[in-house]
Amino acid sequence: MDGRIRFEEAASNKQHKATVLNAGDIVVAAAGSLEITRRPASELTNELGWRRGVLVFDNVTLADVAAEFNRYNSTRLVIADQASARAQIAGTFRANNVEAFVQTVRRVLMLRVKKHGEEIAISR
Repeated sequence: MDGRIRFEEAASNKQHKATVLNAGDIVVAAAGSLEITRRPASELTNELGWRRGVLVFDNVTLADVAAEFNRYNSTRLVIADQASARAQIAGTFRANNVEAFVQTVRRVLMLRVKKHGEEIAISR
């Protein structure tokens, strides 16, 4: 990621406060505040994986992974118990291939998987 942009915040006294943003900068603007943070390019690439049709996880809880898959699919992943929800996983998965992800969970994390219509329950 290359480049720079100029971001101007309109101040209440009609003056503009300018900030130059570089590659990797993230801006969160809210009423009366502006927060700028820097993130590594690799981290941003992973977070934007959905643009390429993939979801990238690096030691993320199964509960959070399920929530992310549920954003992109009609088949819902349900984590049935807290121990399974806290299990962590890392990997890159096709966003629209819930079945392949579930098979990975079954083989790698040794969890039980039960399909009920449009819902897949994962548990210990």
